[in-house]
Amino acid sequence: MSQALLREKVIFDLWSRKPISASSSSEDVQEVLARLYRRGYISNASNPTLTDKGLEFVMYGRDTNDMAGLLADIDVSREERAFLANIIQGMIDKPFVYGVIKAAAENPNKNRYPSVDLGAHDDVEHGLLFGARTHIMVDPLISKGTIDEVLQKLRDYGADVGAVNRMGDGNIRAVYNVGNTERELYLVGREAMAVGPHIKQMIETGMFALVMKGKGGIANGEFGSLLEAVEHYSTFLINNGLSLTGVPTKKPFERIGEGMLAFWAHISQDYRLSPHYLYANR
Repeated sequence: MSQALLREKVIFDLWSRKPISASSSSEDVQEVLARLYRRGYISNASNPTLTDKGLEFVMYGRDTNDMAGLLADIDVSREERAFLANIIQGMIDKPFVYGVIKAAAENPNKNRYPSVDLGAHDDVEHGLLFGARTHIMVDPLISKGTIDEVLQKLRDYGADVGAVNRMGDGNIRAVYNVGNTERELYLVGREAMAVGPHIKQMIETGMFALVMKGKGGIANGEFGSLLEAVEHYSTFLINNGLSLTGVPTKKPFERIGEGMLAFWAHISQDYRLSPHYLYANR
């Protein structure tokens, strides 16, 4: 384990008030704690708790270079590493999202099959962790404001946004570049079980990754069950494809990661932090 990853594991354990990570030698952990203590981020190194300065560091203290260092052992271009570093700066469980990025980067299918985010709204960042050449965001609440917010996020993360077009089925397709790599993003303002024929064909041909944050909301007379949609879409996940969800899957997938992610809850109109699970279809 790299020193950068160990540091983030220790920081997250401190923030979540869990026992300090025992996955590395006690000498390495003690060195990380001593460094945090010298900077005033923890009360002491023997029985550490985060100080107010430490809490501020956890939330806002790492820049693009710090996060690029965390991703240094992942085989992506320099431009994509900076892009991903900008994305994960605001995520609290950095060891977990590191694991998501690493699992996706090691999978060559990301250039052939799309990633799909159900109930996405304007939360483009978690889907982007998978680095797929094509990413599809599906949510009946997608609006012009949502589209503008998503495109601005891409620019803020360092992408060069090119053509943005409305397709014949009403979906939006945006082309953007990360370094020299061209990618496409579809924003689909429909229920997951009622997407148009073009998007349906793309999905049923096979998905590299499937994303659903949170618990799936509540099915009502206006919108159908997102949980049922996730189970349906899971049948199109290719071999060794990845699934990131806020609820345990019913499919016989292998759980390869677990961590905390924040997501936007439509019902309460606020952000919530809850456990999420990373699965591989194998």
